[in-house]
Amino acid sequence: MLLYLPFIKCKLNKYLSQKGQGMVEYALVLVFVVAIATLAYSGETRQAVMNAMGKVVNDVSAYLSGGGASDGGGSA
Repeated sequence: MLLYLPFIKCKLNKYLSQKGQGMVEYALVLVFVVAIATLAYSGETRQAVMNAMGKVVNDVSAYLSGGGASDGGGSA
């Protein structure tokens, strides 16, 4: 039984280190998403994002109704 102890300990440490790495990566991605969302909804950037989204909605609505894009772009 004592012969297997170093093997088990090595496997356990490897598993725990991989699990810890996954948690750190998840936390970093979460911080990145929160930072981008905060920047997107602050001050002038918020208005720019809203204007861009509004233009996309208008273009998609115009395309779906058969009118083409609102900026003069037609179909190829």
